[in-house]
Amino acid sequence: MVKWLRHSTSGMVITTLLRLYVGFLWIGDGWSKVSKGFDATGFITNAIKNR
Repeated sequence: MVKWLRHSTSGMVITTLLRLYVGFLWIGDGWSKVSKGFDATGFITNAIKNR
């Protein structure tokens, strides 16, 4: 399977498209955290409580 992904043209295209899609999702999520604000108080509170 890995050999097919690395050495076939269609495998490379599929992998590239998947990586671009995931990258755009991550960029969009990161941008929303920057523009809308990010609040981690719930995470921090639970991390301290369950320590």
